[in-house]
This record gives sequence, structure tokens and C-alpha cells, in this order.
Amino acid sequence: MISLVISGRAKAGNIFCNKIARAFHIPSEIIFRKAGLLPPPLEKDDSIREIEQIYKHLDRDSQAELVEYARLRLKIQEKRGEYKSKPKES
Repeated sequence: MISLVISGRAKAGNIFCNKIARAFHIPSEIIFRKAGLLPPPLEKDDSIREIEQIYKHLDRDSQAELVEYARLRLKIQEKRGEYKSKPKES
């Protein structure tokens, strides 16, 4: 079935998209959007949704470490003069 979808001889349906999402541990919403079954997101991009999904599966200590890492990356960017007051548009 995968080769049929990739080659364009078959369309990805709900069941197919859910199985792919589960197999690759990716939020199903991302797969549905890539398959054209959902419209583009209004505000968040796929990377933000993936980070949220990962965050949900981490224990509390790991969640805190992830937030700490994001803050560290922002500080590094600020020191390099690359900080932007407005978030990057997607």
C-alpha cells in the first residue's frame, strides 16, 4: 500500500494516515495535512506540534529539561545578536 500511495496510484486515507503516524510516532494531524486531508494549520507549524507531542510523552524532569534547553538556545541566539522580538513566521 505504501508504494501505491508514494507513486500516486492510490490516495492516502484515514486508516493509512493513522498507521503511518503511529509507526513513526508523529502526530496524526501532521500526516493528515501532508496527505491533503486537512487544511493547513492556522497558527502553529508542524515542528511546534511535534515538540508538543514529544513533550507530552516525557516525564516531568525531562519536560523541565526540554524547556530549559529551549531557553538556553534562545540565550545563545541573543548573545549572537540573532534574537528577534517577533517569533519567526511559518
